[in-house]
Amino acid sequence: RGAPGIRFYAGAKLIRGSGDVLGTICVLDSQARGLSPEQERGLRTLSHQVVARAELTRMLVARQVEADRLREALNRSETLEGIINQSGFIAIRRSMASGWPVEFVSDNISEFGLHPHDLIGRPLEDSDFIHPEDRTRIISERIEFESGTASALTQRYRLVVPGRPLRWIDDVTRIVRPCHGGAPRAAKRPP
Repeated sequence: RGAPGIRFYAGAKLIRGSGDVLGTICVLDSQARGLSPEQERGLRTLSHQVVARAELTRMLVARQVEADRLREALNRSETLEGIINQSGFIAIRRSMASGWPVEFVSDNISEFGLHPHDLIGRPLEDSDFIHPEDRTRIISERIEFESGTASALTQRYRLVVPGRPLRWIDDVTRIVRPCHGGAPRAAKRPP
């Protein structure tokens, strides 16, 4: 078959904010005609609306992909937290900021008579839970560790919790460097 008998064509480019051209939106007719200035403005407005809708759809898809990725990360995190909480180890993550304040504590810290909120936001060495005779030593060991090149710090100290027997803690701290940039963190593992 031959041409469909198109006698009229009017189009407007679909241009993203970045300048990329997505295509065109057009009007076809089998009869020759022209567009009034108002119709031309309408076609341009329609092209902008189509681009806006395409951008919105792209952003919604990107947000859904990100939401799925975050949901999967949360599932992995909850799984790992469950494993830690059922193990014989307490996981503590500390910031490398001054004093190494605690950012995360696994829930099984309750085995020591403590709750995560007892430690979050505080330097561990400043807590009342470290035996006073051990505080100065573990702070100086941490300072020495910060200035050295070792990748792990092992410390032994006494944990004091009112109403609980004194407990000796073997604490292993490793520097964790995020694979996607960001500040390193001190990951502690006191059993």
